[in-house]
Amino acid sequence: MITMRDYLDRAPKYVQDYLSNSKLRKANGDFSVGKSSYRAIRAIGKFVKNQVPFDSRDAFIKDFVYSNPSAFWDLYAKSKKPDYRWK
Repeated sequence: MITMRDYLDRAPKYVQDYLSNSKLRKANGDFSVGKSSYRAIRAIGKFVKNQVPFDSRDAFIKDFVYSNPSAFWDLYAKSKKPDYRWK
């Protein structure tokens, strides 16, 4: 059986670097857009959508990225818009 940690281990190196860097986290442990970028959110979201099964996505987000998965998906949708694309 595949665990959430196995999905993280399968991630590309740059996604693992984003998620393992403690400097890119808020005080509560959530991934911070202000300390990183929308490009990082887009890379993480793209990995999750393409490599993590649908029924496990929110659990993966909650474990490794953001405590509120719906807030993360809002940020991911925002990151694909032209106004935020290169920030």
